[in-house]
Amino acid sequence: MSQQLTPVSAKNTDIILSQTYSYDEDADNGVLCRVCDCWLPGQREFDRHCDELHPVAADPDSTTVPQTFEQTSLPSGSIMLSTAISSEVSLNPSGPYSVTAANRKRVSSDPLESGSYFSTKSGRHLCQTCGKYYSSEWNLERHRRESCPLHMKRLKSIADERTRLAKLEPVDLLQFQTTVSTRWVDDCSLIVGESRIGVPRAMLSRASTYFSSLFQYYENHSDVPLPVPVDPIAFHQAMEAFKGHLQLDGKNIDCILFMADKFKIKPLYDRCERFIAEKLPSSSVMHAIRLAEQYRMCEIKQALFDSISIDVFRSLAADEDYRQMGAELKAELLEKWGTFL
Repeated sequence: MSQQLTPVSAKNTDIILSQTYSYDEDADNGVLCRVCDCWLPGQREFDRHCDELHPVAADPDSTTVPQTFEQTSLPSGSIMLSTAISSEVSLNPSGPYSVTAANRKRVSSDPLESGSYFSTKSGRHLCQTCGKYYSSEWNLERHRRESCPLHMKRLKSIADERTRLAKLEPVDLLQFQTTVSTRWVDDCSLIVGESRIGVPRAMLSRASTYFSSLFQYYENHSDVPLPVPVDPIAFHQAMEAFKGHLQLDGKNIDCILFMADKFKIKPLYDRCERFIAEKLPSSSVMHAIRLAEQYRMCEIKQALFDSISIDVFRSLAADEDYRQMGAELKAELLEKWGTFL
């Protein structure tokens, strides 16, 4: 015998779906108070709870009585859902249920970025800073810009902090700097002829590319021979001037400048250059001109030429530095002398 299956009636289907929907509605039938984390069974209880425990002054732009609380902090990656069922959800059993359409307005990607959150319950916008609802985004932005108490308080505190920092007196950092000893440590000896001259290896390596390569070649040696034959006394004077133990003067400037130029000791060479431009002319301008010409200090030489007076030219015949000059430099001096005639 063949049995016919009785189709399920549409009425039974409606009953099953109605029961299912009723279960979903009960599961989401409640309101969470974000001020004290209390779960209220319904909107009426929630409003009564807020009126009794969290009363605040009315806002003319706000659509409901807001709740005053500190700024809501959400965990990273969390979302906020409205407790009411969205009108976007279709209750037709035969139609498909679209999660995307239902959550389009219920889910905020990051409410804390904009300071607002849109609720589909009654088309309201929530200020995340102070917890007030507004009927439109325009009213919400106006509230946040002009009347949000917590937002304005935060801006005022930032402005006060900037004003306070601007009024701070500058601190003299020199008094906090650690006093650095200017004493040099001679941790290496250069063998110059028959003499052993102590030098600071690290400082001399930084000041001169020549000695940097030399010390790198003799890395594990405390006594380093100087390959270039030079006068030990002149070299010792140059090292003493480099370490700041010897002052430059008209007697030692020639040999010290020669060593600084030969071994590319830039800090020492710069000191000699400043001495020739600023101090040496007061004792012998011809001496300064001769050294400026010899070591190609063109700007210093021109400045010295411009500073020569007629009295200097009158004593040229007895000047020892003038006698040591080359013919080309003497011709330039005579040409300069012609401007006084």
